[in-house]
Amino acid sequence: MMALVASHVGLWAVLLLQALIVVALFRKLTELEWLFEKAQLQPARHAPLGEAAPDFVAADARNGAVIRASDIYETGRALLFVATDCRICRGIAAGVSHWPSSPDAKLAMCVVGPASNAQRMVAAIAPSIPIVIDQNDRIAAKYQVAFFPTLVLINETGRIVGYEYPRSEDDLQRRLQTNAQRALERPAIARDTEPVAIN
Repeated sequence: MMALVASHVGLWAVLLLQALIVVALFRKLTELEWLFEKAQLQPARHAPLGEAAPDFVAADARNGAVIRASDIYETGRALLFVATDCRICRGIAAGVSHWPSSPDAKLAMCVVGPASNAQRMVAAIAPSIPIVIDQNDRIAAKYQVAFFPTLVLINETGRIVGYEYPRSEDDLQRRLQTNAQRALERPAIARDTEPVAIN
């Protein structure tokens, strides 16, 4: 009889210990979720919305043609910053390889990283998408982009109207479609940017 009581007490002690472990884990997970949400709410440090998009002059990575920021936004394109060492960016680059060869893509890309790695990424991207290589992070610095991929939304007058962070090629397409719909609702603001040459 005494052995039976002792086994029941031991069983209850084990159950109580397991319950305490579960409560401790739950508290830790809750704390981690809170920290994650707090991190998500921290605003990224970008050029302020409504300000003139920094202009630049760079060569197209495929044919050497001169590309200015104004060439991008005056045609209604968004500017996507990707990095050669970013796994999600490489996935997006591979995904847009099948986009139609027409100017309707409404996207331009800035590939940040060493030229040799950037050229491999450029080779995978659809030919309809203008691309510049930013091997010294100079264009990214002008737009204050530090996280990749970052989609910079610029209205047709050259003002920054948003920053978004696509996680896949499908997500990128959805964001571009949403941006095109919102473009019809945005007020026009005068543009006053000065180009800065990027070597």
